[in-house]
Amino acid sequence: MVLNEWGRIAHDEWINSANIRPEIELLEFIVMPNHIHGIIIKNGPSAPDMGVCDTPLQGPSDGANMSPRNAPCRGVSHTPNLRSPSDTIGAIIRGYKSSVSKRIGKPIWQRNYYEHIIRDGGDYEKIASYIAGNPQTWDADKLFQKQLGEFNKQFDIN
Repeated sequence: MVLNEWGRIAHDEWINSANIRPEIELLEFIVMPNHIHGIIIKNGPSAPDMGVCDTPLQGPSDGANMSPRNAPCRGVSHTPNLRSPSDTIGAIIRGYKSSVSKRIGKPIWQRNYYEHIIRDGGDYEKIASYIAGNPQTWDADKLFQKQLGEFNKQFDIN
């Protein structure tokens, strides 16, 4: 994947998440044309966890594949009473989406996101492999197929 301007902003702000939040460690991630996947390890007083996130975009970004230790996503704590509201995965993702939208100059994200707690090494390997292979499955993405069909119709390509 080759990132366009929006994709580079999404990429840079994902990386910046770890710079402004020392309690997270970013692992695999990828910015796709209409969404982002990533793995985050969340350390600190609210118990370390590892999680995966997928958050969809509403606009174009192109995509880029990132490898371990360069990637962002979110983890979820099992001890919600020990963390502040700004220390939650939801707050981390909200802050990320907000910073990307501000730099782009308009909101581009769908309202929610998906998260999954990674429970063991096998789960991690499966998810990391899925993230790494996501660009190879882009042509099967429903949004891509719809956009391709509209493009072909617009330019009368069969």
